[in-house]
Amino acid sequence: MKKRSAVIILLLSMVMMLVFVISKSGQLSMEGNYYDNVTDFGVKKETDEEKISPLAQAYFRDITYEIIDMDKENMKATVKVSVPRVTDVLVEIVNQVLENNFEADAEQIKECVVRELQYELENNELSKTTETLVIPMERIFFEYNLKPGEEWYDFTMGQLEELYLEYFRLMIGELTNEIPDK
Repeated sequence: MKKRSAVIILLLSMVMMLVFVISKSGQLSMEGNYYDNVTDFGVKKETDEEKISPLAQAYFRDITYEIIDMDKENMKATVKVSVPRVTDVLVEIVNQVLENNFEADAEQIKECVVRELQYELENNELSKTTETLVIPMERIFFEYNLKPGEEWYDFTMGQLEELYLEYFRLMIGELTNEIPDK
């Protein structure tokens, strides 16, 4: 009888430990960077690092966050997000590269600009913009995930879109000798 109860207690404790380990493994990282914890945001992480450029990796690593509050009843998280300001610095980098490499072709200039911007991002030399966002969450079994929407992507990627559009406007303006509308 004692052997049977000892085996039952052992089995119950093993099951409880397994449930505890499983439930803890699915918890969100309360702070970190977007690149390393992208799966917490419901995004499947690329297993092939070569598919993501080193510059994009540096940018995503420089997006940092901290979960301030998790409202599990309403399935919302309050998240403080910091994004590097690349727009102003990129203009400076381009001007500097053009000044120092006035005889280089377009491909060489692009490589220099990418290398300089990546260096700035990797060494945390860029100022950041910080905002607090409320992000929906979802729970699948023991695991919580953040489900960022348009507000998250506008804040984290919006300046890149604006940068691209501004460049496009300038190129059209230069090609047609027209001043682009802002």
